[in-house]
Amino acid sequence: MTDPISAIGLAATVCTTFREVYVIGRFIYNTIEHVKKGDTEREDLQVEFMNEMLYLESFGRIYLSKGGIMSDEGLDERWAKQIYAVLERLQKHSASFQNIAAYEDPEYQAESPYQNPKKSNLNYMDFGTFEDKPLSPKSAKKPIYNRKSWRWALLDRRKYEDILAKFQKWVGKLKDLLPLSIASSLKRDRRGSSTLEALSKNENVKNLGLEGHVQLWQLMLDPAFQERSLELDVRVLEAPSNLPEDSALGLAKLGSHPPKQKFQLFNSREPEGKTKVLVEYKSEDPNALPATQSSEVQNPGKVDDPIHRLASLLSLSGKYDLRTLSFKGYVHQPKEKRYAFVFGFPETAHRSVPISLNALIATDSIRSQLSLPDRFSMAQTITRTLAAFHSANWVHKSIRSQSFVLFSKPEDERSRMIKSPYLINFEYSRQEKANTVLASIENLEQSLYCHPQRNPPAYPFTKIHDIYALGVVLLEIGLWCTALSIYDQYRARMTETAKAQQLTSRQIKAIMVDAAKNRLSHHMGPAYTTAVLKCLRDELEEYAEDADFPIIFQTEIVENLDIKAAG
Repeated sequence: MTDPISAIGLAATVCTTFREVYVIGRFIYNTIEHVKKGDTEREDLQVEFMNEMLYLESFGRIYLSKGGIMSDEGLDERWAKQIYAVLERLQKHSASFQNIAAYEDPEYQAESPYQNPKKSNLNYMDFGTFEDKPLSPKSAKKPIYNRKSWRWALLDRRKYEDILAKFQKWVGKLKDLLPLSIASSLKRDRRGSSTLEALSKNENVKNLGLEGHVQLWQLMLDPAFQERSLELDVRVLEAPSNLPEDSALGLAKLGSHPPKQKFQLFNSREPEGKTKVLVEYKSEDPNALPATQSSEVQNPGKVDDPIHRLASLLSLSGKYDLRTLSFKGYVHQPKEKRYAFVFGFPETAHRSVPISLNALIATDSIRSQLSLPDRFSMAQTITRTLAAFHSANWVHKSIRSQSFVLFSKPEDERSRMIKSPYLINFEYSRQEKANTVLASIENLEQSLYCHPQRNPPAYPFTKIHDIYALGVVLLEIGLWCTALSIYDQYRARMTETAKAQQLTSRQIKAIMVDAAKNRLSHHMGPAYTTAVLKCLRDELEEYAEDADFPIIFQTEIVENLDIKAAG
């Protein structure tokens, strides 16, 4: 069989396949529209299908229109092939509707590249012919088919439920690919900031959920992009002087303006205008906040200072819900030699201190254990969160299960929002190419997540070191056992002489690799195990500087964490 890509070229193949999916999708939508007749379930089906179609349309306008990302050859070939693979699956799943559309639907007959040769093999997608025929749940057009000949399709709701599920699945995969693919294309695009500025003004970028990512990349290229000062007046924050030893977050109260008199934290009477918030402390210690010059830490608030850069990053990522908390600002506390970073609660969460993933795993309770689907979901979510962080050229430097937190549901403090983990613990975070401090980790539990190259530190910190730590967290989720417990279990089998010796970071790594290799597959399957071992063994290190690293990470790690990959 002839390879369609080699026959007509990659861009034309993607555009042709997209056009077919888009046109047949419009046909399917219209068949649902004309038979709903007050049927609530069918109306719901129609609305859900329209959401998938509108996403596809926005994708086409950004990527495939004249001047779009693919038409300018700004997309790496590997990304383009990934997108094509998704569209090809959608086309195949829609095949049962094609013959009927070809016989009954004038629009399909005119616009399908398989029906009209003039519409095939084009290097771009022209939406002009569809401008006066927008998808709308209130469309009043006459039916486009002969009801009698369509009886078999129209009365079988399961056909439509099935095609909706297929669209949701494969459009969902497209949603995962797009942020990383654009990040990759920016590295190939010499125009850089001008491309980002154009994207930021495009309404379809918002429809695709890419606005937050675009602004993060703008910040990456230009620290002055976020010029607004995020420093708060020290008097507006009422926070505990110290946090619990096992928690990176504490409850605090934030006022909208400095108080006229001092209030004690957690008075029985709530001060007017106070909002319950969360606070995380950042040490002034240069190990925690590396600066290009020592004076930077003494003069916070400048756009080129590491505190402002980190605050700007958190402000944008929290604003667009990239799995970090909404950022309210920071307070400099020179007496304590630290900064208090202030975060809001998720809108739907109980206003109490969240539990860390580490504490949840350590809880000796059946109620705290996640189901298998929830473990896979958790693993994928936190992995995508780190990938988004890396795509903006930042490293976290404190990835461990204590750095992911789960909030309680508003109606029941004992019930956790399992599908919404948030990343915290940004004390050491910085841009990947910024100066790094070579400091050893003395804390045993923290050292279990530390790459051997970093304890003792012999190399600057890179995203590969973050990914190693991620591997340890994924191992914890898979075994539902903390890294410290894994470590203790192996120590318990050692001789007394061996126990008397402190293990090196390389020996700790060997313990984690052994646990993954010999225990993990039984719990999570071979694909998940492979992904964890790739993280722990640095198997992606040779690709770390490649422009297409995000797609390698997506295919080698993220996709293997899908429960469907467990087979």
